Amino acid sequence: MGDNQELQTSPAKLSTPSQASQEQIHQMFLACQMGKVDQVISMVKSEFPLASADGDGNTALHIACTHGQLKVVQELVRKLSFMIKEAGLHSTWHAAKVKDT
Repeated sequence: MGDNQELQTSPAKLSTPSQASQEQIHQMFLACQMGKVDQVISMVKSEFPLASADGDGNTALHIACTHGQLKVVQELVRKLSFMIKEAGLHSTWHAAKVKDT
């Protein structure tokens, strides 16, 4: 897989996010920290739940941003935007609002 490959998997249900195992979270966060776009894409295509967080509430997107991994951030944002649109929502704010109701 190349770095330019977009994440095009079926949308996850935003209303009931699941949590990955600690090992899966560790693997995803390490890939995000090191800028391994291909590994991140592979894990997302394997249905890694992007809402998964560590004990401090950090997600894969937080880790990629913290470590300045722009290509990883772009892929994660692209995937999250796709999921929001596929769920019929307009924004992350709208997704959060719907989830709370």
